[in-house]
Amino acid sequence: MLRSYLAAAKCLETLTEQMESDHEADLAAFYQKVAETLESLPEATEDLLEGADEEERDLLTRVFAHRKGALSRLTRFMALLPQDLRRRVGRQINRIRNELVPALKQKQKRTAAVVVDVTVPGSAPQVGNRHIVSAIIDEVCNLMCQLGFQFAEGPEVEDEWHNFVALNIPENHPARDDSDNFYITDTLLLRSQTSPVQIRYMEKHSPPIRIFAPGRVFRPDTVDASHYYMFHQVEGLWVDEGITFAHLKTVLYQFGKLM
Repeated sequence: MLRSYLAAAKCLETLTEQMESDHEADLAAFYQKVAETLESLPEATEDLLEGADEEERDLLTRVFAHRKGALSRLTRFMALLPQDLRRRVGRQINRIRNELVPALKQKQKRTAAVVVDVTVPGSAPQVGNRHIVSAIIDEVCNLMCQLGFQFAEGPEVEDEWHNFVALNIPENHPARDDSDNFYITDTLLLRSQTSPVQIRYMEKHSPPIRIFAPGRVFRPDTVDASHYYMFHQVEGLWVDEGITFAHLKTVLYQFGKLM
């Protein structure tokens, strides 16, 4: 859940900066992306911030709670939108403000209330860095947002329909074999790919669709220098009229260039 809000915060900052710098921009198209980004966010509870470090809390506060943040700046142009889109965006902005902002303030109060005894001898600093996988995932998320894609995620425990059937993998396909998957029950398994996210997103949204889905997947591979039973994937889905292989080539080229 926290990763969803962090990715959305970066997307909103990017969208807001693009909108403010491009005076000939299609406001309706921009706010359509804003609405989709906000609607994809689950309910914000106080537990959302338990795993957030200070830098991540500052990002959420800057974007969603600050009076000059991206969320507040987005309201400046809403009067120019069609009524239905204005209501849709306004409803989501109010929801985020009512759910996330109080949680941020409560977390700040609890953090400020911690009493520090300055007479206690200090502890030696522990040297450490972000895990390389986490750093790469964040970099990929930021890049895909810059390329106009929206973050999407799904459960790691999947049913056979989303993991296989809906992806045109029939019952007799070798990819469904017990030796190639971690089955929990006869019909539930640890997902073997991130593609089920596409199915779940398309069940709830109509085209145009432009998403990317990073996440962990699980396969019972023999562990060696280049294989493990858990690894990460990221994939994109773009459904719209007029989309061709030229768009795919451009996205892959820009992604490789920026990475």
